[in-house]
Amino acid sequence: MGGAQGPGMPAGAGGSTGQPDPDGWRELLRGGEDVAQVMSDMANILDEISGLEGRDEEVAVQMAAAAAIAGRVGALDQSFLVALEFMMGQADSNNDSKGRWLLEVVKEQLLAQLQQKMPPQVQVVSLLVATSDKNRRRDIITRALAGGGKLPGEASPGGMGSMGMGAQEVLVPGANLEEIIAQSDDLVASLEEELPIRDRRLLARLLLAREEARSLMAGGIQDPRNDVRRLKNVPETEVRFISTLVAIKAPDALKKRIFDVMDGRQEGEYKKGSDGPIKVQGSKGSAPVRPGHLLDTITKVLGGMYRTGGSGVTVQQLEWIRKETLDALQRIGFSQ
Repeated sequence: MGGAQGPGMPAGAGGSTGQPDPDGWRELLRGGEDVAQVMSDMANILDEISGLEGRDEEVAVQMAAAAAIAGRVGALDQSFLVALEFMMGQADSNNDSKGRWLLEVVKEQLLAQLQQKMPPQVQVVSLLVATSDKNRRRDIITRALAGGGKLPGEASPGGMGSMGMGAQEVLVPGANLEEIIAQSDDLVASLEEELPIRDRRLLARLLLAREEARSLMAGGIQDPRNDVRRLKNVPETEVRFISTLVAIKAPDALKKRIFDVMDGRQEGEYKKGSDGPIKVQGSKGSAPVRPGHLLDTITKVLGGMYRTGGSGVTVQQLEWIRKETLDALQRIGFSQ
């Protein structure tokens, strides 16, 4: 919501006047009918339950919403979410906190059931990018590797739309570690392929998920199964940047330089050319430093130094640069 749209107007439903265009109205009407039917089903379910108060009532409403949606989740489309967003905006305008809460419960249950239909590795990555605490992300991965199960929830800082986790427990599906790594790596590659990078916060979170999953391989970050598929040769841009970092002796200056570049400034800035956005593939040294490629380059260089017994000082510098890069990504992903 925002811009010229009226209160509660879902993105894309309104024109320059702030009112839905004809297609927007049709979408709202179609989705509104589905919302009304779900609410009716919930009311029928709740009619069979009486005398509940407080937390028991909340749980009953959540269960009713889950049951009402379960029977029709396959038939609901984007118009349902559009109508929900519009109705929540109307509830806000009318100071109807109870109505707003009921609509939020319906939305949460719908998104939860849609997520459960995703492959398990996608569900795990979704949980990881919604989790700000590093130790908790590790718990999610290890629980997935153990076959899945429930974990107490974590208060999320938000910023990821409906993926933010509340205080309730979280169900983690069982998943394979290599598939979790491949899934997060594919998403990283997709974000970094086209410049400018569309969402650095999401990229930071995906990289944290990828690197933390890689570290749990039997051989750690240097495990052969973590082979950097997209870097047959180390990229020139990232190598130059690493050389610059190694030459910086002041710790605070190094931290700031890394953070700025990971956040899209200095060597990380995309300077738009006359041809507009570019594809990274095929560019010859013209691309800015990309966070995922930087981490992959550090890993590849460190692997070579471990095998050949390279300078201990340089190894320590690179290990520290890697740590500071992950710290910068944590701040970008969850603290801004």
